[in-house]
Amino acid sequence: MPSPIVIETKRLILREWNESDAAFLLELNSNPEVVKYTGDPPFASLKAAQNFIQAYDHYQKHGYGRWLCVLKENAMPIGWCGLKWDKDEKLIDLGYRFLESHWNQGFATEAGFASLVVGFDHFGMKEIICRAMKLNLPSFRVMEKMGFKYLKDGQCALHDARYYRLGREEFEVFWPRETWPSKVTYSVST
Repeated sequence: MPSPIVIETKRLILREWNESDAAFLLELNSNPEVVKYTGDPPFASLKAAQNFIQAYDHYQKHGYGRWLCVLKENAMPIGWCGLKWDKDEKLIDLGYRFLESHWNQGFATEAGFASLVVGFDHFGMKEIICRAMKLNLPSFRVMEKMGFKYLKDGQCALHDARYYRLGREEFEVFWPRETWPSKVTYSVST
């Protein structure tokens, strides 16, 4: 089984979910504005959120996944961000979701950027895709801030979506290390 990765940015720590995060995930997915463009239904109960976490096997299968984002200053969870292997479309997807109270503060960009660093630097990924429903304009702005470029229109979770792409070479040109907006460190537990 791959060792857990912990990622640190200027304001955030990104880590694997655990069962104690179920109440937070229930809260996050219970806000209709948060799940409006995701295609995901809210969890029906705390037990459903716990079951989701227990069944989430991305860390074990791939070494990466969606990571819980917590504020460094007080360890409060504010959302999640990370990479996911989409076996149906055969692509690596960057996704993010944050509490509405933490929108428009740069957290999605900061966490997304950190996920890209780990994906390209640690896992050697060649390209990462980011998708959003066509009406989710704020998400497109986040993607573009990270260097993603429009790839195509398509379907995601049975909804009309736009796909954006970022290759490793484009990332290195768009984000030379000396210009990184936030120092990103990650450690792998042994």
